[in-house]
Amino acid sequence: MLDKILSKEFLFTSRLAISRADRMLVGIFIGALVLAVAFRLLAFFQKNQPVNARLYRRLFAGLLAFAITGGLWATLRFLYIPIFGVRMSAAVIFAVFLIWLFFVLKYLFFKFPIERENWALQQVKNKYLKSR
Repeated sequence: MLDKILSKEFLFTSRLAISRADRMLVGIFIGALVLAVAFRLLAFFQKNQPVNARLYRRLFAGLLAFAITGGLWATLRFLYIPIFGVRMSAAVIFAVFLIWLFFVLKYLFFKFPIERENWALQQVKNKYLKSR
C-alpha cells in the first residue's frame, strides 16, 4: 500500500477521473475546515480566558490555511490543471501542515502551561488588589 502511494505514477500523474484517494483527500480538507470553524467558535466563547482563546485562534488559523490550500488543490485537480493538480502538491500541503502542527504542539506542551499559570496568578493578584 505504501509503495503505491509513494510511486511516481500516483504522485505525479493527473487523470481526468477523480479517484477514491482524491475524494479521501477532499474529505480530510473539509474535516480541517470544520475543525477550524469549531476552534473559532471555542475562541469566541473563551473570551474570559485569553490564554485558551489564543491557543484556539492559532489552531483556527493553521487549520483554515490548510483547508483553503487543500480546497485550492482540489479545485485545480477537478479542473485538470496538470502541474498543480497532481497529488504531489497535496503531499506538499500535508508536509507544511505537519511542520505547522509540530510548532503548535511544541507551544501546547511547553509554553502554554506556563502562560496559563502566569495568567491564573495574575488573576489572583488582580482579585485582591485594591482598584483605584
